[in-house]
Amino acid sequence: LAPTLRRNTSETATLAGALAHLHTTGHSPAAWQPERTPAHLDDLPTYPFRRDHFWVERTTSGASDVASAGLVSAQHPFLGAVVALAGSLRTHPWLADHTIAGTTLLPGTAFTDLALHAAGLARTPVVEELTLESPLVLRADTAITLQVTVDAADPAGRRALTVHARDDESEPWTRHASGVLTDADPAPEPIAWPPPGEPVDLTGLYDRLDGHGYTYGPSFQGLTALWRDGDDLYAEVTLPEGVDTTGHTLHPA
Repeated sequence: LAPTLRRNTSETATLAGALAHLHTTGHSPAAWQPERTPAHLDDLPTYPFRRDHFWVERTTSGASDVASAGLVSAQHPFLGAVVALAGSLRTHPWLADHTIAGTTLLPGTAFTDLALHAAGLARTPVVEELTLESPLVLRADTAITLQVTVDAADPAGRRALTVHARDDESEPWTRHASGVLTDADPAPEPIAWPPPGEPVDLTGLYDRLDGHGYTYGPSFQGLTALWRDGDDLYAEVTLPEGVDTTGHTLHPA
């Protein structure tokens, strides 16, 4: 067997190599047959060759193929990849349901969700503390770039965490949240349920909040019960139907 075509190899060299192989193994052609050579060569057709593609086109979605860029998927709706710096936050329409004094803000629970996700990736799964330092304003026509960083662990196994954002590459980063991650897993304090305290009447709650400048759309109207015990509030919050929780540890709504 002497193949005359090989991938990524000159056809002339491959054919010559096949003939040489046959010759050195005792199978050299006894005679050529020039009478089989065509008397004349026809011209190639004057119309262009038609090329049809039958390959499936690659499509992209919220979870992009970042491996081809040498990155690792963050597996979170807000973060495009796990990198040394920066991930992307694309527009999520339900975030417009969180409006304070006429301005749409990223909910504080979104920073908690990001902190929990980063904590899991860093294998320090407990958010020991989280401080919200500056509100993050969201605009319908502006993409926000997020930067979630986790420092190396100190001798006690605690890691510092920061969340920065900006909407223009020419602008400096703004730090919106900072915190501490740890691998300690303190036992949660048991809470009787229903909790102590007096039930709070929620009739017309969201209309009253809207009058004070806190406008919560359907995605953020999940408060179903509330109790007040001195300075403590206990709440039951149920995520409205139709809200996609994929990828979130704690959904911002």
